[in-house]
Order: sequence, then C-alpha cells, then structure tokens
Amino acid sequence: MRINEAFEELYKLKYIFDREIPKTAFELRIVENWDGPFREWYKKEVPGRNASKESGVYFIADMEETILYIGKAGANNLAAEIWGKFGVPNGNGKFVKSPLAKWAPKNYRKIIIDGGILIAAAVISPKEHASLAEVYLHVLCVKNDSLPVLNKRIG
Repeated sequence: MRINEAFEELYKLKYIFDREIPKTAFELRIVENWDGPFREWYKKEVPGRNASKESGVYFIADMEETILYIGKAGANNLAAEIWGKFGVPNGNGKFVKSPLAKWAPKNYRKIIIDGGILIAAAVISPKEHASLAEVYLHVLCVKNDSLPVLNKRIG
C-alpha cells in the first residue's frame, strides 16, 4: 500500500461512519506531508505544530511512498509515537538507536538509520478511533497481500 492509497482508505472509513453511524463522530485531517526524506527535516516539529499532540495514524514509507509501517497514536501523542520509532539521532544525524531499525529486516535497517524514509500522518478524533483506523488499514493490507514489512502483527 502506498501513502496516497492509505489516505483514500481513511476517507472511505470516514464516509462509512458518516453514512452508517451518523451520531458517531469520525473526524479526519491529513497532516501536511514534508518533501524529501526524514533526515532532511527531522529537526522540525514532527508531525507538525498542529498535530504533535493529537491522536491518529502515521505511516513510515520508503522514498517511493510504499508504506513500510503503519502505527497509531491513541493518547494525543502523535509526535511521541513517531519519535519513539527513531530515538534521538547521533551527532551525524543517524538514528543508530532506532528501535524500529533494531528489529527491521537487514535490507531496511540502513534506510531507517540514515533517515531515508518518508513520514505521513492523519489526525483522527475521537482518539479512540485511531486504533480502529490502524486495524482497518492493517486488515486491508493483509487482504491485498500482507502487512507492511515492518509491522509484526495487526493492531
């Protein structure tokens, strides 16, 4: 799944909520994407000043926008969840202590450590719906092939 496809699927999920369960709110806001790899802009507030303390889902993708990991932040901590996958970079801007890189398949470790990935996110409220959105996207991935390479399980 690619980033734009994931966003399309989230809009479909919102539409289903709006149509089938109108009394249940499902608010969705796509966070403005950054151009270029994470290594070039990681010093900026991630995922952005207006989204850092929100709930939602986020995507870690390769430079071709193929999603490698789908994660969620369900406690108004989108920035903390994203940064938790990378850790603090060393003096050379490398994410050598990245938990994500530690268990990633070997061919993905270097791009994560080097910050050669893309980050995208969507704010979802109420925050309880972030988990639903994450599982929905995971299930769609499995239905169409398999989980993103860096996800270990659904949810």
